[in-house]
Amino acid sequence: MANKICTNNLAKELHISPSRFAHIFKEINGCSATNYLTEMRLSQAKRILKASDKNISEIAYQVGFPDEHYFSRVFKKKEKCTPTQYRQKPIK
Repeated sequence: MANKICTNNLAKELHISPSRFAHIFKEINGCSATNYLTEMRLSQAKRILKASDKNISEIAYQVGFPDEHYFSRVFKKKEKCTPTQYRQKPIK
């Protein structure tokens, strides 16, 4: 997680308030920036899970989650399985 991407940092880079950034982002993309970032992180995590044998905590950190437990909870809520179960599923 070398470059921490979060809505506050993005807003700061654009020299606007976090609330203004959130409003503009949602208006343009139809979803919150936080949800968008989470989806991107999960998408990247799924690719890594299938392409490598890195452990779950390494993957969580690499894609921007603060810890393995939070990553696993978010992953399971979205994918209806744990990261380990997802890795074991055959590729379609």
